[in-house]
Amino acid sequence: MVICLYGASSQNIHPAYTAGVEAFGREIGRRGHTLLFGGGDKGLMGAAARGVKAEKGRVIGVAPRFFDVDGVLYPHCDEFVYTDTMRQRKQILEDRADAFARTVADALARRLNCEPNGHGGTFQMGLWSIDNDLVLGRQTAATPDGRKAGEPLARNNSATAGCGTGGPTALILSQTKLDQAEAADGFISDVIMPMSRAENPETPAHLVALLRTYAERGGQCIHFNCFRAATLRDAMAHPERYPDLQVRVCGWNARWVDLSRAEQLHFLATAEAQEGR
Repeated sequence: MVICLYGASSQNIHPAYTAGVEAFGREIGRRGHTLLFGGGDKGLMGAAARGVKAEKGRVIGVAPRFFDVDGVLYPHCDEFVYTDTMRQRKQILEDRADAFARTVADALARRLNCEPNGHGGTFQMGLWSIDNDLVLGRQTAATPDGRKAGEPLARNNSATAGCGTGGPTALILSQTKLDQAEAADGFISDVIMPMSRAENPETPAHLVALLRTYAERGGQCIHFNCFRAATLRDAMAHPERYPDLQVRVCGWNARWVDLSRAEQLHFLATAEAQEGR
């Protein structure tokens, strides 16, 4: 697992915190995980990296190139990614880490699962949004993935609209790092398959392999949409030409012309990201 750590670079920190973070780094290395961090040599960042390397673990640093001066960056990273800006740095940290979502999901499972529900049974966690991604998004502040305040959240367990540029395989591998056994109320995966891939004669075999991998990694429920972003844009401009165009929402289909403008834009942004635009 790739574990991302955000830590201070200041050395004006009580030694107890430094020791604790170094011990945390040692545990990451001892368990065979990888540390992904901001690349600093000092403060808590450096302490974590030294802890991981003490146990012969793997360390990945990410920092803007303008920090590459003597004594600022940790010199013993197994891999170092240089960026042009601080924003790029944070985006890479978020994109390459696995532990953020897993930590949140595990904490939610501990809080909800097996709690009495008032009907003689117990609550069971479900990881799905159905179509509440728009409603909840309007009530949610901006998030570090670049989503602005009020914009839709990720639908079910897909990437935030516009962010899932790695393709279906990357999405599946990311989703299944969560412990779906803890989500007895359901874990739904949304995938948009670009039409260009669907038309490839090798795609049926690839799709079989994708579904087999999803099942072997504990996947519960997956559904697909397959269309061109250009088709969706044209359908928005000329809805009268597409009375029968349907999209998979979440367990049901809907006609494109019956969706709200916000829902259409959400599908379009996801489709464009999957096409690598």
